[in-house]
Amino acid sequence: MIAELSDRLRRNDARGLGHAAHQMRGSLGCFAAHDAGAAAKILETTARAGDQAAAARAFAALQTALQRLTPALAALARPDGV
Repeated sequence: MIAELSDRLRRNDARGLGHAAHQMRGSLGCFAAHDAGAAAKILETTARAGDQAAAARAFAALQTALQRLTPALAALARPDGV
């Protein structure tokens, strides 16, 4: 999904980027990933507003939030959950 967001941002596809960001936000909600979900919401909003520069900044913030989330998700995937 990150690749799709990146591609749509690169192609200046505001509508598609907004839609993909909305899907990402929904997926993140399943994990109660509030910071990443908030970043996805900002990306969705800025993309739908057609603000390419703000969308690029929001995408970078989303990537950072996802990097922070990755260890917690990896722990959930381990059989011992630790």
